[in-house]
Amino acid sequence: MKAVYIHGFAGSIHSDTITNFRKYYPDLEWCPLEVNHLVDESVKKINDFLAANPDVKYLIGSSLGGFYVLCADFAGRKVVINPEEFAGYDKNNDKIFWMNGDGFHMKKSVVEEEITLCGIARWLGIETTDNTGIGIVPLT
Repeated sequence: MKAVYIHGFAGSIHSDTITNFRKYYPDLEWCPLEVNHLVDESVKKINDFLAANPDVKYLIGSSLGGFYVLCADFAGRKVVINPEEFAGYDKNNDKIFWMNGDGFHMKKSVVEEEITLCGIARWLGIETTDNTGIGIVPLT
């Protein structure tokens, strides 16, 4: 019986978590998947694995991995550990970014170099001898 484990943000398939799952639940065939911070890419990878492995009985995720588990197309048993919030807080404990089913939300940000939005336009900081500003460059 297969169980898929999805690690959290900046985690790894080589973490102590998967080592402990294998130790305490040796009857399961553990299939940890390496994912990244890109939601669509990671959920697609999980869904592709599940489609190719219909014998998976459990889909387990922690932190950001738990969020991905909730997004996955899987009719079997899902176990999520602390998935309800992937968020960052400032020094005043105010939430400044978070993820939910609709995407990534941000209240405050400092961008050091550039922003590319939807593959359509890039915002760049521009400095001249007389002015500092923002340049918007179309990409299409």
